[in-house]
Formats: sequence, C-alpha cells, structure tokens
Amino acid sequence: MLENLDLIESRKIDWQNKPIAIIYNPVSGKSKNIRPMIEHRLGEAKIPFEFLPTKEYFDPFMFAYTLDMDKYSALVASGGDGTCHEVVSGMLMREDKRTLPMSFFPNGSGDDFCSSMGIYSVDHALDYIICAKTIQIDTVKVLLDTDSEDTLPKGVENIRQKASKMRYMNINAAIAMPAKINAGA
Repeated sequence: MLENLDLIESRKIDWQNKPIAIIYNPVSGKSKNIRPMIEHRLGEAKIPFEFLPTKEYFDPFMFAYTLDMDKYSALVASGGDGTCHEVVSGMLMREDKRTLPMSFFPNGSGDDFCSSMGIYSVDHALDYIICAKTIQIDTVKVLLDTDSEDTLPKGVENIRQKASKMRYMNINAAIAMPAKINAGA
C-alpha cells in the first residue's frame, strides 16, 4: 500500500511575482459576502489576487482543472466543504499533474474541512496566507466502479464522466452505517 502514496513537499509561496487565484463560491452555505474582507486584508498586505466567482455546480472543479498554473502563485477555495473538495479534485485530476499550494476560506454551513486543519474563520485563513505558511495534508483518491485510473476517459470534453468515477477526498470518508446515516441527515 505504501508504494501508492506520494509525499507532497512544503513550499514557500512567492506573492510578489504572481497573484493568487481565489475560486469564490458566492452562494456557499452561509452565503456571507466575505469578498470585501478578503480584498481589504490582501490589499493591506500587498498580495496580488484574482477572484474567479462560480456560477453553478462543477465550476469550482473546472476552474481548478483548467487554470493556467503559470499565471498564479497559489490557489484558494472560498466556500463550504463542497467547494473545497471540488477545487482539490479539479486540481489533482489535471492531466498535466501540475499543482499549486492551496488555501481555504471557510464560508459554508459546517466547514468540517477547514476546521480539521485548524482554520476556524476567514481572518484565520488570511493570517496563514499573508505569512505564506503551508502545511502538508493527506488526500485519498477514490475510484468508483473501476479498477484503474487508466481506464477512465481522457480530455476536458470527458471530464464530467471521469469525475463521476474518480474523486479526491480529504475528510468525511465512511462506508456502511455512517454513510447511510449521513445520507439520510
């Protein structure tokens, strides 16, 4: 099993040369407009940024999947757990395998993902971004009804089909009774 694990090295983020991309879900769980707070804090710190607002389901995934990685220094998911997981899956399913350091602004109804990393507020997340502090986290690739990633379709035109058979998860993985209880909640 250990041969299937990849170690992701910590990185120092260079804010001076490239902006951060903020995939921003304006209708996540709390639907609280946190954009002015983000703009104010990043502006004060002179950190360049660009908002990529989502409009519908799968936008967070597609933004991360098609993002021009050469243009940005980091990738931020702003929303709830669903937005965070979509951005992580979109980036990690890229065919070019390129990644960026990531951060997360909690703005969902539960924010389990951010809480599990010790990020309890947008201000707290901004503190980490401003000091360019990174940590490593584990991510699990899940294949559904297929034995190998090699059998999945390739190309952006088939990405929805591929995403229905493979995802990455960071928290809340369960089978049997816990999953059934969660589905009914």
